Amino acid sequence: MVENKQPSFVSDPLMPASSIHGEKNANTVQFVSADTGEAHWVMGGLFTYLVTGTESGGSYFTLIVDVGPEAGPPPHIHHLEEEQFYVLDGQLTYSVGDQTFEVSTGDFIHIPRGTVHSFRNGQKPSRLLATFSPAGIEGFFREVGDPVPAGGRLKSPPPVTEATIARFIAAEAGAWKEHHDTLPPPSAR
Repeated sequence: MVENKQPSFVSDPLMPASSIHGEKNANTVQFVSADTGEAHWVMGGLFTYLVTGTESGGSYFTLIVDVGPEAGPPPHIHHLEEEQFYVLDGQLTYSVGDQTFEVSTGDFIHIPRGTVHSFRNGQKPSRLLATFSPAGIEGFFREVGDPVPAGGRLKSPPPVTEATIARFIAAEAGAWKEHHDTLPPPSAR
């Protein structure tokens, strides 16, 4: 008999899914009304959660990412998660490994785990549908982000301050070191 096996959230050996994900609402039907999911400002972007690992039985995490003009994350690596983006609206430039992609509304990009990547938004706001597999990285975004209060989605993001960056670096060096690394700027490498 073949057991349903999947990786845990942090790099434990493969274990039967039932022993990892015992949540009551794991892998059930989910409906999220527009602009109502749990949300966090993460380094200037608005991350709105649609399905978390708790709801998907740990198999994936899906969110909407609203990116401001000329914004985007620095080069970074997800060590445990595959990452996919479908562009709902906007134009962005993705750097993935040694490749560059100009993406726009309707385009899709898959980024394998362990691949250095970043993106930069164009001159207008963009909206992305993003999925990470397996789930788990949503906890990192909760830790490094600023929770968005009810009615806070229409406001501007909080500024990215030295404290914001320090919180990000501390999280990467702590409990999330198995998941995520932000790379220094090319001039510092």
